[in-house]
Amino acid sequence: MNRYLVSFSQRIRFISDVLMILVSINLAHFVWYGHFPTLMERDPYSLFFLYLVFIWFICAFLFPVYREQRIISITVTLTEFIKYISIYVSLISISIVVARWNFVSREILIAFTLFFLTLGSAFRVFYRLYTYKVRARGQNSKRLLIVGVGAVASIIEKHIIQRPELGYQIIGYLQNDEAVLVRKRNLVMANVQSLYEYLKKNRVDEVCIAVSSGDRFQIRPVIDSCEQAGIRSWIVPDFFAQLNKGAVLDSFDGVPILRVRQEPLQNPANRIVKRLFDLVVASVSLIIIMPPLMIVLTILNRIYSPGPLFFKQPRNGALGGVFDCYKFRSMHVNRMGEFRQATQDDPRVSVVGRFLRRTNLDEIPQIINVLKGQMSIVGPRPHPVELNKQWQEEIGKYMVRHYVKPGLTGWAQVNGFRGETETRRKMIKRVQYDIWYIENWSFGLDMKIILLTAWRMVRGDKAAY
Repeated sequence: MNRYLVSFSQRIRFISDVLMILVSINLAHFVWYGHFPTLMERDPYSLFFLYLVFIWFICAFLFPVYREQRIISITVTLTEFIKYISIYVSLISISIVVARWNFVSREILIAFTLFFLTLGSAFRVFYRLYTYKVRARGQNSKRLLIVGVGAVASIIEKHIIQRPELGYQIIGYLQNDEAVLVRKRNLVMANVQSLYEYLKKNRVDEVCIAVSSGDRFQIRPVIDSCEQAGIRSWIVPDFFAQLNKGAVLDSFDGVPILRVRQEPLQNPANRIVKRLFDLVVASVSLIIIMPPLMIVLTILNRIYSPGPLFFKQPRNGALGGVFDCYKFRSMHVNRMGEFRQATQDDPRVSVVGRFLRRTNLDEIPQIINVLKGQMSIVGPRPHPVELNKQWQEEIGKYMVRHYVKPGLTGWAQVNGFRGETETRRKMIKRVQYDIWYIENWSFGLDMKIILLTAWRMVRGDKAAY
């Protein structure tokens, strides 16, 4: 669907958003002033209410706020809604400053934003669940013709059968090769050239082109027939099974290209949010946690394990770069300095060190690495350079975990894969969890990992030795 509000679903969503804008500004006024605004003829709020609706309409016109939602996940829908609200509120804020609308306070605008965000998100979840229920009953469905009968077409068919809430009804398949006609019960025809005539005589809402690489010559004629008949079509590349979930279409100087990976943290806005959070947490920790911890550990180390308070070791960071990773020393001083991963009941670990490792407190000095921009609070744990060299050769996707900054704690660690990786299977699982984190990053996921890490610090971690 285009951005002009042409479909019934788009109209419903737009009207609902307008109503929620009006409700939100009234609630914001009530919360701050204790009463609802009285909209008199010359009341400035009357004009402001209309302006709020006008700016939202402009956003809907300029951006795909109400695009087709049938095959888009609810998570993507909510993420896009938050993005458009950010643009919307920014435009309103600029307008308030330029027009000198002093009657609109900052508190009112913040409250309005929170109410609209909450109500709008709740409506989108409810509306999506409602449409799922309707489509699962066979209503509001789209009639889909699939071009192809191979493995790719079978995968699309499987998705449609397993998820009736998507609202697609397969009306048939199209394939040139007569030898495969018997494979599907409802093959439409055996000739791509007659597709246009079929589309004119039968109701088809969309055409899915899912041909194998050997039949690529069919794609252009199929697209031409669909466009001649006014039917929308979409292509499923036969190599998509080899790609990652984050593959996206991009352009190289006007030439369409398919990027194999596109992670959330490639978005500058997401990186800024993550970096600001890192700076706040690291600064507070440096001021509040580090000083008393350093005093206590200095005294205990003098008693149980004389030597320096800190330990630094070269580790691989983002894009494979090397940096000095700081830790509170948890082992007796090793004059030889050879690398060897800590093991259970390792005699090198001091009495104080065992407590530090069990509670993760030995990692606290890495807030210095965070402030220097070498690490993040949450991310894949940095491995010693020697360990990286070993596993890079043995695990094909090992270096993907270096697409982002390493962290003090990570998704693999809170899922039980921290500490010693004495087997190849354990390291593979750790890498899989790290890559999943990179591909699915969100600020909420970081918060979840931090809370789980705090819980493990209190409870103790059996893998921490």
